[in-house]
Amino acid sequence: SGEKAGDDALADEANPPKWPSSVHVFDATMDPSETNATLWEIFRRMGPLKSGKFSSERHAFLFKPGRYSLDVPVGYYTQVLGLGTWPSDVRFTGHHGIFGPSEEDNNNFNTFWKAAENLANQPTSGRSIWSVSQAAPLRRVQVIGDLLLGSYDGAVPSKGS
Repeated sequence: SGEKAGDDALADEANPPKWPSSVHVFDATMDPSETNATLWEIFRRMGPLKSGKFSSERHAFLFKPGRYSLDVPVGYYTQVLGLGTWPSDVRFTGHHGIFGPSEEDNNNFNTFWKAAENLANQPTSGRSIWSVSQAAPLRRVQVIGDLLLGSYDGAVPSKGS
């Protein structure tokens, strides 16, 4: 009888689920300017050290399979997930694509608590930037071009990267 109760509970769940406001699901057919506005509005809060490092906010950006000509800055407590079977099912082709920028002073010692998973990053710049110190995994990411663990202007990652 315990199984029956579990089955009934699952049958009552919405599919797709009703996500909290901190979970953002994007589709390649959505207006890119609206997607871009959402990404950058959250990054303005979660990206900078002064506002993001000890924020109580948490965000997940879920991208359905498709091609996205976007730049996706990944700030503190932010996770970017491709929802395809393979990393190549979700491809970013903006100037930077998915990127974890360093602080304004190029200090990477405080740049952490972010993640990107199961996606392909093919930035038109030819360089993927993941400027981090620690606790910032790239999992199942296909990088097409160079991977910089610092920034364009010479910052280097901390020794914890």
